[in-house]
Amino acid sequence: MKIVLVQFYSYHEEVLAPQIDFLLPDNDVFVAAPSDLFRNDYLAHFDSRIKKIVFNDRRYDRKNVFHILCRFFSIILKYIQLNYWIKKHRIELIVFNTLTKSFHFSLIALFFRNIDKVHIIHNGHLYTQPKMIKYLSCFKKNLFISYDVYRYYLDNHVKENDKSRFDWFLPMAMVIIPLVSAIVYPK
Repeated sequence: MKIVLVQFYSYHEEVLAPQIDFLLPDNDVFVAAPSDLFRNDYLAHFDSRIKKIVFNDRRYDRKNVFHILCRFFSIILKYIQLNYWIKKHRIELIVFNTLTKSFHFSLIALFFRNIDKVHIIHNGHLYTQPKMIKYLSCFKKNLFISYDVYRYYLDNHVKENDKSRFDWFLPMAMVIIPLVSAIVYPK
């Protein structure tokens, strides 16, 4: 299967590396991320076994209007670039890491409507409002990186009929629960 792991920013290699390790060698694994994430020692040993989609590394952290507009357009350009590579390589599954803004969910719905998507949730508290919970419906699965947060979230924030879209995994090298296997290798 052709799978792309998407990390828009230069962090969370501790979650990406176990995913890569789990998916190799049985899948074609693409990683879409800024170039400095690929230089991380933890990910560097996968260099010869993954295909890279490198995003622009420019930073737009200042808060004036010009920099906010530049950041806005740089995010859109990342989605356009990702869409191009997904079509070119006929990617079958997209795994998004670290999505926090509704703007991302709108772009995902726009660009990737007809492809299976998984969302890795790092901060469950960001998805406690009904509007944010609704955004999670565009994913085949939403995986928490903590069992305790997953249980709390399901018990307190998810309607019974929506619970099948949520699960969890432990981002530790070689230890990912069998459910992820069921997503990648459906029967």
